[in-house]
Amino acid sequence: MHDFSSAIAGSRGNSVMRFLFLIVLVANVAVLAYGQGFFGTPPSEQGREPRQLSERNQHAITLGQPLQPGQLR
Repeated sequence: MHDFSSAIAGSRGNSVMRFLFLIVLVANVAVLAYGQGFFGTPPSEQGREPRQLSERNQHAITLGQPLQPGQLR
């Protein structure tokens, strides 16, 4: 004869594992969304002041005459 109580316990264990998997999956998606800034300012950007384009190291670049193809070597 089959032991039906073990079959019922086995199917209950599968549903518990599926439920735990879904909980972990939803938690991971929520943490990813929070980190990417879907719920507001991302944690990596909090406390920072965004710089304007005109404030970014303009003096660090100097332009010269373009090189001719023979001068590259």
